Amino acid sequence: MLGAGLALICTACSTSSAPPSTTTSTSTTVPIPTKTDVVFVAPVNSHGQPLEDLSVSQTTTGQCGAGSDSVTGAVTVYRCFGKTYVADPCWAVASKVVPTRTVLCMAAPWSTSVIKLVTQGLPSAKPAGTNLNFPWGIELTSGQRCLAVQGAHESFDGFVVEFNCGHLSGKAQSELALLRGVDRVGAIWSYRSAEVLASKAGNTFSLGPIVHVRVAFYGGA
Repeated sequence: MLGAGLALICTACSTSSAPPSTTTSTSTTVPIPTKTDVVFVAPVNSHGQPLEDLSVSQTTTGQCGAGSDSVTGAVTVYRCFGKTYVADPCWAVASKVVPTRTVLCMAAPWSTSVIKLVTQGLPSAKPAGTNLNFPWGIELTSGQRCLAVQGAHESFDGFVVEFNCGHLSGKAQSELALLRGVDRVGAIWSYRSAEVLASKAGNTFSLGPIVHVRVAFYGGA
């Protein structure tokens, strides 16, 4: 499987387990949209205050570097590390301690909980502009959700494997992946897809259909 697709990676765990939050059940009753929605997500508002509808699942300590493997945007985000985990992306939280030493980290843009991480200090960095060609997460018109791969990327048919979408419906041994290069020409964006069959010898890819994007998620505040 594409284990690097997790935004929150447990380095003490096996990377062969599927991300629990990257897939949703497909439904033929979901109406096909007329255009792709663009949604910006963060665990804090523009003032750095935590959103009320998110819960903190864990509080821990670590250190952070500026930037993210899967999120760009108009606010500074961080990639943070502890003894047994990598948390990415993370956002600075406004606090009485100035400059703040606390961040909130989300595993996926559709997460309902966050990890609170306290550091010795956050590095200074200038935020990057949002690049719509590189979403953090994707919801397809089928209802399936896909998360941007972090770390080393595999390639297939001359394209970088960009997103892990979890298991294919009805195929417990296969997963769906999206290949880099979103087509944003029309109102409904699309991606080339690939079917991934994992084995002890490594991943085997086969070309899948063109898939369409209901929602493209980006980091924001």
